[in-house]
Amino acid sequence: MILVTCGLVILINVFFLSIRELGNSRFEIELKDEVLEACAPHGGAVHIFVDMNTPSGNVYVKCPSVTAAVAAVTNLHGRWFGGRVIACSYIPVLNYHSLFPDAMAAQSVVLEPSRK
Repeated sequence: MILVTCGLVILINVFFLSIRELGNSRFEIELKDEVLEACAPHGGAVHIFVDMNTPSGNVYVKCPSVTAAVAAVTNLHGRWFGGRVIACSYIPVLNYHSLFPDAMAAQSVVLEPSRK
């Protein structure tokens, strides 16, 4: 059993960038929306970052609580997403906030997909 002490998650293998998606900001927005919709039933997210520069298709998510993060990882790990099986893992607080300093302040406002 893993002791989870933070609500910070990385989703791996969420996407593969083709030549068509490179530099396409709409692709990034749509992907954020899809991840937010997938996280919504489990408590949502207060910060999200789609790493368009990684070959492994990483999406970083800060959940509003440890409970929400555990539920998201439990329900999303091994799930098919866009024709790919995604993996989920927890990220230490220091690592996440060193990557995304603006996420330190994100705590109470749950993000909504842009389509709403």
